[in-house]
Amino acid sequence: MGRILGIDFGLKRIGLAISDLDRCIASPLKTIENNEEVLNTLIDICDEYSVEIIVMGYPYHLSGDKSEICTEIEKFKNRILNAIGLKVILWDERFTSKESERTIRESEIKPSRNKKLVDKVAASFILEAYLQSIEN
Repeated sequence: MGRILGIDFGLKRIGLAISDLDRCIASPLKTIENNEEVLNTLIDICDEYSVEIIVMGYPYHLSGDKSEICTEIEKFKNRILNAIGLKVILWDERFTSKESERTIRESEIKPSRNKKLVDKVAASFILEAYLQSIEN
């Protein structure tokens, strides 16, 4: 069984998290720049970690409506499907960025000074929520 890659999509940066082989634990992996090389970078990461599924955060408003960035996330999902061909699951990511900022703040690190850390921790929260759902 391969790993699952978690993605916290942003227009500038993309946070990544990876599961263990048993798909029980989500760990922050890295933050990559969202530029013209992003798909090649993701291909390399998917190969290196034997990724079988990608879970992307999909932000809804509290009302349940899609947020403004959802259109960009859907476009990016289609680019991944065309370039990599792996299954991509869109996962409700409400509160993950706030939760990651709170967690980082508790570690006495200022989230405002370490956006890359916030992005990869948010990706791990997205992935962790997905892993918990498939465990049950």
